[in-house]
Amino acid sequence: MLEYIAPFLALIGTLVIGSIAKIPMKWRPVVAIAAGIVINLFANGAMGDGIDAKDFVDGAVIGLTAIGIYSGTKNTVQAVKGDA
Repeated sequence: MLEYIAPFLALIGTLVIGSIAKIPMKWRPVVAIAAGIVINLFANGAMGDGIDAKDFVDGAVIGLTAIGIYSGTKNTVQAVKGDA
């Protein structure tokens, strides 16, 4: 479980950079999934564990989780501020 923390945090940072770079909202989930897969494959390849199909699924889950947490936090902050 702990091996997913670094890729997850890297992906959250990537999403924030994507927000700053003005990536359209409809493309952010696709970018998050693709980045999650790439970051997870790099992390597993760098650790010397080898790469298998599970790494692709784990990367997609990391991407989906990151976009959900990013979006949920953003929406909550907007609701508290009254912008929603």
